[in-house]
Amino acid sequence: MRLLILLSLALLCGNTQAAVYKWKLPDGSVEFSDQPHPGAEEIVIPKAQTFTPPPRSTNIESQITQKKETTVSYSSVMITTPDNDATIRENSGKIEINVATEPPLQSKEGHKILVKIDGKAIADPSTAQHYVLDNIDRGTHSLQASILDATGNTLMESSTVTFHLKRISILLKNNKNPAQPVNPVPPVNPISP
Repeated sequence: MRLLILLSLALLCGNTQAAVYKWKLPDGSVEFSDQPHPGAEEIVIPKAQTFTPPPRSTNIESQITQKKETTVSYSSVMITTPDNDATIRENSGKIEINVATEPPLQSKEGHKILVKIDGKAIADPSTAQHYVLDNIDRGTHSLQASILDATGNTLMESSTVTFHLKRISILLKNNKNPAQPVNPVPPVNPISP
């Protein structure tokens, strides 16, 4: 018990360590002291481990600069579907849009994507990269995607993609004499094994 107390005190002393001596008494018990004794051996106590933290920066500008350095820099954002100058034949006016970013969208940083058709947002900015639009009017349309940061500032914009939507016009429908297909396609029967 005395050994633990002495060693604890020696460790608590830190840099002002004094020598510790150990010796055996005739009855076999062990004694410790900070004073030398005949036949005593000196115990080497390692220095206490210490840690000095780096100085704390109080400069706000350096903290802002460090935060800006950790912000992800995008190398590209592009609309991958539809292709530029594509002609899409879809009578319901359904259009699929896919957006790709490099590196991947950093949603943990609060980054979002805003997609515009003909200069108007199709929805609020979100982390979605796949969109399906219904009942788009026939004609030529333009698409553009933007990456926005957490505060809504534009980080990067894609090139504009133009596509042409072809739909059957109700003006071409003749109710009195409906057009018959020239070469009707016979029904396909599944082949049974």
